[in-house]
Amino acid sequence: MNTHAAPMITGAKQSRAVAQTNTQRAQELGVDPDFLASVYEDARTVQVNGAEIRAILATRSSELKDLRDRLRTQLANTARDREVVALAHTLFDDEGETEIDPTASVSDTGGENGAYVQAWLWVSFDGTPLDRAQPAPQRTH
Repeated sequence: MNTHAAPMITGAKQSRAVAQTNTQRAQELGVDPDFLASVYEDARTVQVNGAEIRAILATRSSELKDLRDRLRTQLANTARDREVVALAHTLFDDEGETEIDPTASVSDTGGENGAYVQAWLWVSFDGTPLDRAQPAPQRTH
């Protein structure tokens, strides 16, 4: 649960209060406030749509497997995990090289002063056997 959430108020006033709280928390953490807001928004979406999410998780449809996996990951994330993701994004996200999604998984054992954060890492095939610009080698049996 986000311990930095705004008090319960309605409408535009609530939106402004949440945005201000998120901005303040982003400043405290030294992270990108827009990215932190998107991380928190993903978490709120999961909380608001709880009944629908439970129904998706209960189904055994193979078409929904990826969605179920993503939902389970998001449900497992704590408020601290979301802040860890925002910090990792601020420190290491480099579009096209290393990218961190708002819904990234966090592995924090609590024993060390840090955590592992799931990220996308670009791997170039240039000059390797996987290079798509080079003809595929002929294989002999």
